[in-house]
Amino acid sequence: MLQIVKRSAIFLLIALTAWVVVRAEGGAPQGGGDVPLEQLPYLENLLFQSSRFNRPADMRAVPAEHVIPILETDEPVLENAQFVLYLNPDTVNFKVQDKTTGYVFATAIDEPDAGTFTPLLSSGIGLEYINIRTNYAMRQNVGLIDTEFSVDKTIVENRVELDIYVGGFCTRRVCQQNYEGYLAGEVSLEQMINLGFIEIGIGFALHVTLTESGITAHIPFASIEESFPETIRLASLILFPGMGATHKDDVPGYMVIPDGVGALIRYEDNQGRFLVPFEERFYGGNQGIVSTRMSVTSYPLSMPVFGAVHGVKQHAFLAIIESGDANARLLAYPNGASNTPYNLIFTKFDYKQTYRQSFSSDGTGGAMRIHTSSLDDVTVHYRFLPADAADYVGMARSYQNYLISRGHLTPQTPSEGPIPIHLQVLMADSQSSFIGTRLVPMTSLEALREMVDAFMAAGLTNQTVSLLGWNQGGYSGYLPAPVRFERSIGSSRAFQATIADLQDEGHRVLLVNNYQSATEASRDVSFRNDVAEGVNRFKLTRTCETCVYTDRHLLYPFSSTRLALNHLEDYEALGVEVMFEGIGHRLFSYHDRQTHTRSEALDHYTEIYDAYQGRGHYVSPHAYVYPYITDYFHAPLFNSQLAYFDDLVPFLPIVLSGHIEMYSQFLNFNSLGRVPLLMLIDFGIYPSYILTENRSSLLRGTD
Repeated sequence: MLQIVKRSAIFLLIALTAWVVVRAEGGAPQGGGDVPLEQLPYLENLLFQSSRFNRPADMRAVPAEHVIPILETDEPVLENAQFVLYLNPDTVNFKVQDKTTGYVFATAIDEPDAGTFTPLLSSGIGLEYINIRTNYAMRQNVGLIDTEFSVDKTIVENRVELDIYVGGFCTRRVCQQNYEGYLAGEVSLEQMINLGFIEIGIGFALHVTLTESGITAHIPFASIEESFPETIRLASLILFPGMGATHKDDVPGYMVIPDGVGALIRYEDNQGRFLVPFEERFYGGNQGIVSTRMSVTSYPLSMPVFGAVHGVKQHAFLAIIESGDANARLLAYPNGASNTPYNLIFTKFDYKQTYRQSFSSDGTGGAMRIHTSSLDDVTVHYRFLPADAADYVGMARSYQNYLISRGHLTPQTPSEGPIPIHLQVLMADSQSSFIGTRLVPMTSLEALREMVDAFMAAGLTNQTVSLLGWNQGGYSGYLPAPVRFERSIGSSRAFQATIADLQDEGHRVLLVNNYQSATEASRDVSFRNDVAEGVNRFKLTRTCETCVYTDRHLLYPFSSTRLALNHLEDYEALGVEVMFEGIGHRLFSYHDRQTHTRSEALDHYTEIYDAYQGRGHYVSPHAYVYPYITDYFHAPLFNSQLAYFDDLVPFLPIVLSGHIEMYSQFLNFNSLGRVPLLMLIDFGIYPSYILTENRSSLLRGTD
């Protein structure tokens, strides 16, 4: 009932907002009659079938012949009231059988037929390593069964502890052909080395705990050993590559990807349409290290979760990465990708990455080096959902419950007052001129007051007003800014009086600042001490020839923290709140005497989240910020709409519903008509607008 009331109120709010904006512009709504569905042209029909919308669910039952069997090689190792856990020690394949339904999820595939991927998919765990002797080449997707490995098993209460050691590995087919002869003593080790045999010498522990909701996999970082660090280094561990795997369209269902608002990849026979898998790093790319692979998404993976449905309202699992997420990659293989006939979804946890260290100022040439990208334990919870929760909605609710149980989400008491709206007002900006820059005033304090009053008169009395370019010099190039107001807009006393008036009327006032990036015009920022170096020891500077200031720098996380904490008392004295750009949305590795990981960067930013809790707000925050916020600004309405994706689903809004209020991206820039407005109502997201007093054409030459 609460959701229905909320949606109705958002609908009325959007209607009122549209009336105010149209009235302010002196225009009238334009439009024509609705086109009957049967008369929609061919391209419109394709649009409705695209990943911009959600298609009806495939309600077919999972065929009995495609239920994974329990084999003689599968040993029962643990059992509780809900599940039985089996282990095949020859492949480290765990199988989890639901005692109520008999359905089985497995971490590997029994006897797969996947070409070069067959060894990986036959194994419950895989790895990737760096061979220093072969110019730091990385060997990818190595399955345990393709190696000489040993497993020591210990059962402790409800936990199976495996100590795994990976020894020899054949890197070439001729080596594999002679491997049986090597085991029989017919081929010597020296001959095998010449044929491509290599000693990997990597060990690690894998702990699997049986819980009431499924299993938890844990890999302690301290357990990792490298016997030959001069030649072989562990790059990544691949956890449970066969979990939830299906063959082509044999099983109805889909994979869930936390891209943007949410995306599904359906189990269909793709007939070779995809050549490569979907692969993205959680929380976006790492700008601190040069990657050979560019991101293809419009939205980063903002939540460390993924899952799969086998038959809607029948069987499903949700994977939640509790630790190790800052250096994890999500891979989703629609069948046909990499010539595999299977639908796959799993994670790779990166421990080391290669980069080129240049010794010249222009960044050319150099030698290969290794960056230790993670020092974290890996913990992943696999939750097997009951039938009534076996869909993307059930997954979102399960993740929400997990966050609540960890204290990362706090239920909000529904407000009986007016529905909120977010208004961002650009006060001033800076513009390139013939010599240097000049200020471009965009909104006076009097006009700001008039805007708020106009929305108030239309019944929009619950406003969050964020001020952009309030600082000396305006917005472009002058952040991070100390708490000093732009004098051409108004004196400090006038700003304070306006803010106090708005707050007295019940509105929130936020000052927008950016403590993560800077330019040469930024105050209190030292290029030498505050601008971060990447792991290759080059400054993290991006050049933009059309920007007001051509060089934009990323700051060290500890410098961002120092600046933000230094300004906290000034914000408190004003009684205002702060909207942070960048922080909460970007993590990167960096070099400061030694290389540091993204997790170490997050530790610094967490000092800001803690200090500003109740006062700090963030643009498109990732899941690690949820414990510190009550609202989410610039919430996505779409996913990246890649060819992989079949459906758009409100996964993110369902997770945050009732706990964190969400505000849309600016509706001024909506070019899709009424559809996004209807999505706001459907998803329970409040509208946002960016406003100025003066015409936007004056912003030519600004950022």
